[in-house]
Amino acid sequence: MQFVYPSFLFALSAIAIPIIIHLFNFRRYKKIIFSDIRFLKTVQEETKSKRKIKELLILLSRILAITFLALAFAQPFIPQQKTTQLAAQKALSIYIDNSFSMGNEGKNGILLETAKNKARAIINGYGNAENFQILTSDFEGKQQRLLSKNDALQTIDNIKLSAASKKISEVLKRQKQAFENQSQKNQISYIISDFQKNFSDFENIKNDSNFTINFVPVQANIDHNIFIDSTWLTSPIIRINSPIQLKVRIRNIGNENIENIAITLKINSIQKALVNVNCEAHSYTDGEITFTLNSTGIQQGELSIIDNPISFDDKLFFTISTSSSNQILCINGGEENKFIKNVFEGDDAFILNNCNENKIDYSSFNKNQLIILNEPNSLTSGLSSELKKYLEGGGFLLIIPPQQNKITEINSFLSEVNSINFGVPVKQNLKVDHINTQEELFKDVFLKFPRNIDLPTISQYYETIKSTSNKGTSLMQLNNGLPFIYQSTYKKGKVIILTVPLNELWSNLTQHSIFVPLMLKMAFGNSSYSSLYSTIDKDKWINTKLDFQGAEKIAHIVGNDADFLAEVKLQDGKNTVYIDEQIKKAGIFHLEMKDKKEASALFAMNYNRAESYTQTLDISELTKNIKAEILNDDATVIQQKISQELSGTQLWRVCLMLCLLFVLIEILLLKLLLKSF
Repeated sequence: MQFVYPSFLFALSAIAIPIIIHLFNFRRYKKIIFSDIRFLKTVQEETKSKRKIKELLILLSRILAITFLALAFAQPFIPQQKTTQLAAQKALSIYIDNSFSMGNEGKNGILLETAKNKARAIINGYGNAENFQILTSDFEGKQQRLLSKNDALQTIDNIKLSAASKKISEVLKRQKQAFENQSQKNQISYIISDFQKNFSDFENIKNDSNFTINFVPVQANIDHNIFIDSTWLTSPIIRINSPIQLKVRIRNIGNENIENIAITLKINSIQKALVNVNCEAHSYTDGEITFTLNSTGIQQGELSIIDNPISFDDKLFFTISTSSSNQILCINGGEENKFIKNVFEGDDAFILNNCNENKIDYSSFNKNQLIILNEPNSLTSGLSSELKKYLEGGGFLLIIPPQQNKITEINSFLSEVNSINFGVPVKQNLKVDHINTQEELFKDVFLKFPRNIDLPTISQYYETIKSTSNKGTSLMQLNNGLPFIYQSTYKKGKVIILTVPLNELWSNLTQHSIFVPLMLKMAFGNSSYSSLYSTIDKDKWINTKLDFQGAEKIAHIVGNDADFLAEVKLQDGKNTVYIDEQIKKAGIFHLEMKDKKEASALFAMNYNRAESYTQTLDISELTKNIKAEILNDDATVIQQKISQELSGTQLWRVCLMLCLLFVLIEILLLKLLLKSF
């Protein structure tokens, strides 16, 4: 047995006081004369012997009461196996999971509040001299410093739910980084979380003898959530005053089927549609919403459902960009191509302008979403220079080779824009056997890619020659491994190359069903490549069409409590804005050029849906692949366990109770003694 405050043992000297009182009995007796005391003496002798026994018991109870009172102040304890280790200097880190799943309800209320209470109990279990790291899913820089006990408790009070979410391996790595500059060998980690399956990557954690891990689970009452998973357009073509079909995926991870989930669509804060869908348990359903837009420009969209208690994923924001018409310029080496004309003629969404290669208005290039070089006979240096300027500004260029082998000047231009070159024409019956559906041009053409799709056939084609400077990929590939349609990037623009003329003698591409969507996608240029929304804590870069050329490469982003400047870089021919993790709330945001406020754009950011999957690990699964201790108790019990491990089995409460017991015994003995007189 050891003592926390051994100096209080000097108080045991107070035992001398009752002993002195007992040895020197200061009570004065009054002499009374009786006529006959024969019987009285007998009674007195019997009473005196009993009285001495009672006085000895009173003395003993007083001694023991004083003894246990002194021991209570000295705080005796019995050291445990861990006590010596924990008594040494420690580096303590407490991670409080504040991701959105912690907004669920448990038996003691909201999980985050339960987690905060347990964190306070852990801190209070240690002494005032300890320092703590308080870490959350936000991974803020200020969380890497150690705090005093009072500062740590105050920091916990300010923790709120956040869009950020981190895996357990990332948390432990971050905690170890905070301990790198600490001299303490005894490093202790506490992780308070609901331990979602999506983020409990224990297989990526290595055991460390110097790093003690404690898992503190908090559990929700029910494993239930309905949320908007994603949304997409069924067609990349968006026209004003024409029906637009929007798909919305609703996911149900609960154990019960849900009926009549109301999905509301708002465009520019005005309700446009309302549809009801059903969703089976542990499944998803795709609802379809049809609406129209009657104005051009970027439109703000919002989808919403109602589901509690987890509500962060009940809204999804997006933007749709529309224009009155897309202009297409077709530069012909000979006659106009009837197949190109048939695709765009009569469609008010497009304006097709044909011109001969000898009569080109270069000033009109930047007005066009797509420029087509249709079987050019020559490619002058002036045309090459203007086409490169057009690509640098983000244009789309489609090159269709001539039927005659007049490719020298075309190859010279293709080399300048880092693309493949045409080789010699080859007569051979081949078939397209692969479509790159991962590329943007085909990404949303197929709702579901057929297994045995009928692809175009080839009777003649141009071989292609690649060099080390080529920067591109095959969109469609022949069964001999050569590209049928090739795409490359030059600055902000894209170059798409067909290896056949649009002629029935070379291939059946113009009669194939894929020809029209292929041409339409190219006709929308970079506008069809725009995603509807981005994701917080996942997408660090945002694409923008704003022209920062000649301007300061700084963007100003404003909206939903965000107001900051961001760096702009050119990546894959696109202006991209680096937002890092500065956007914390979902919504629609304005992106402006710092020195040109009239130039602005809109983009949507949504919360990461990974937190929507609230399935958690069982307690038994937490220590399968990692050495850790589980603290699955209430906050009060956790505090007591830590205190007990830190200072052993404390006995001061026992000593205090024994002190009171002997005081009570003394009182009872005194009452019995008085009755005997």
